[in-house]
Amino acid sequence: MIDLLEANYLLSDTSGGAFSYSRETHMVAMNYMLPLIDKNVEGFINSLNSILTCADNWQAKIAEMNKQSIDKASTHLADLRAGVASTHDDHGHIHSMRSHLMPI
Repeated sequence: MIDLLEANYLLSDTSGGAFSYSRETHMVAMNYMLPLIDKNVEGFINSLNSILTCADNWQAKIAEMNKQSIDKASTHLADLRAGVASTHDDHGHIHSMRSHLMPI
């Protein structure tokens, strides 16, 4: 989610679009204002192609973010099942420690 917020800052990595999030649908949308008064057909098609390319790029980035999240969750689950406690450092790296729990 941080990547999306950073890209939204000054519309720096969204080709002029802005991300929004719907709590109701749990979906992120890319929103663009595309003035049509000053556009000829070729200009409109170029703008639309730019928007679609940006959307494709973000779709791939989000798919990779989801994959990484699933991988981390799988690692944590496997660690829990093995009795290993996982912790994260400030850089998001996972460190495992064996649990030394004793029955009471």
